[in-house]
Amino acid sequence: MTGTLTVNTNNDVPIRLNSTDASCKISLADSGASSGIANNNGSLRFYTGGDAGTYTGQTEYMRLTSAGNVGIGVTNPQDRLHVAL
Repeated sequence: MTGTLTVNTNNDVPIRLNSTDASCKISLADSGASSGIANNNGSLRFYTGGDAGTYTGQTEYMRLTSAGNVGIGVTNPQDRLHVAL
C-alpha cells in the first residue's frame, strides 16, 4: 500500500489515511498476532489473528459493505444483517 497519513487540527476528520490502491488498513500488532480494520473497495473488514510481522493469515470476523449490509462470519453479506451460524 502506498499513500499518506494526515493528522488534521480540525474536528471533521482528525486522522485520515489515504491510499492509492484499493485497500487501506489500520492494524494493531504485538509480538504474536495482529488485528485491525481494512477498507477494501468500499467495504470495512474487521479481522484478528495472523502473523504480526507479515500481516498474513488473518481471519475476517465482520464486514460492513458500501450498501450498508453487515456480515458476521460472512464476507459477502446479502441482507442488512447476515450472520453465519
